[in-house]
Amino acid sequence: MRPRHTDADLLELASAGSAPALASLLHRHRDVVQRGALRAERPTRAVEGIMLAAVRELRRGRLGPDGLRDRLADLADAEARREPGRPGVERILPAGWFDTAWVRVERRWPSGRRRPRAPRWAGTAVGAVLLVLAGAGGTAYVVTADVTTEVVGEVIAEPVEDPAALVVPGPQVPTEPEEVPELFGDVELGQLPGYDLSGEDDAPTAPGPTVGPPAAPQPEEGAAGDGTPPADPAGDADPEGTDADDGADGDG
Repeated sequence: MRPRHTDADLLELASAGSAPALASLLHRHRDVVQRGALRAERPTRAVEGIMLAAVRELRRGRLGPDGLRDRLADLADAEARREPGRPGVERILPAGWFDTAWVRVERRWPSGRRRPRAPRWAGTAVGAVLLVLAGAGGTAYVVTADVTTEVVGEVIAEPVEDPAALVVPGPQVPTEPEEVPELFGDVELGQLPGYDLSGEDDAPTAPGPTVGPPAAPQPEEGAAGDGTPPADPAGDADPEGTDADDGADGDG
């Protein structure tokens, strides 16, 4: 049968740099660690804190075989006072709580440094700072909004070479067609001429009376301008036969 390591053997191996040796030692006295963790508000975090405190005590040489349980009990009480639980509330550690906590602690071996924890008031302070910054940013935006608007207005006011480029195509609205007059044959309705159906359209019609002053009479062809009758074109002919009558009277 393999002999069991004593607390002194495990402490010696852990001091030489063996992390599993310290884990075995803490697991042997896990009841002390558990009682201290259950008095804290968050037992899982308290277990991790107790183990980290044991690692730091080992590195400083303050952890010995004599009074080991009492020293572990003091470390557990100190961790419970850091974040004490509310009275009358029963706290429960999940299954496998020791192994889960040791996996996280072993990542910090052998220094055993604790992760920095922000105080509770830090969240409230950060939220207040963010609100102040947001308010300042909104105020600055409102103050500078007028300047930005003026600059944009000046750019828009510049002439545009192609005004049609600014037209945004919209929905096409059909326009009403123009009223086209209805034709009957070759004339419009309402302007039909009066047709004569008696058959007398081909007969010539006398011109109607002319309205206006009468036209001046045209002189006859060959008439003189002084009103004397025109001369005989034969020159010696007597249109009235006076010469013939005189001859007849002389003979008789």
